[in-house]
Amino acid sequence: MKENDNEFIRNRFIDLSPVNSSSTCIKKDTLIKCISQLKKVRYFIDNFYYYFALLKNCKIKFDPIILTLYRQHYNNSTALKEKSFQGWLKKKITFYSNRYELLLELISSCKSEGIRGTVVKALLAQALSDKITVTRLSKDGPHKANFSDYLKYVSLDYKNLRGILLASLIFMPKSIQLYVARKWYEKEQKAS
Repeated sequence: MKENDNEFIRNRFIDLSPVNSSSTCIKKDTLIKCISQLKKVRYFIDNFYYYFALLKNCKIKFDPIILTLYRQHYNNSTALKEKSFQGWLKKKITFYSNRYELLLELISSCKSEGIRGTVVKALLAQALSDKITVTRLSKDGPHKANFSDYLKYVSLDYKNLRGILLASLIFMPKSIQLYVARKWYEKEQKAS
């Protein structure tokens, strides 16, 4: 990937669906460099591998051949199979909170290592999206997004209209936020 591949990097962060552990190959000595962060990953190991590869400027090859149409398992963090809405909410909040915290740590390490701005901006957009998601799913969650977070997210991911509309839910009454969350829950339960 080249520095001027800004649009490509942005698109890869918006849709991480093609990135999964079964289609990822990383040398052990490369991963050893991030062992402290790797130990903290409870969910989304696939995304972590991808973020790490971008941050460390590793060679990345995307093959357009579709090897898996749909993978579903019990610990799937993006499409949770959960009997109760409350249980689903709790797991989603944990997932997005965990990823937000890890992304902040990765962003912090990027700044000290002088990583290129495009990757840092893409990571920050994802982190802000996660913080906003936690805010709209939880009235008393561990992270609270505010108007400044929203504006920063919009400035970084201005082409993602769906993301911007979902992010604007943090300004809506809690009843509307919960209605949208329940629709998300129902959609995931039907799909799995």
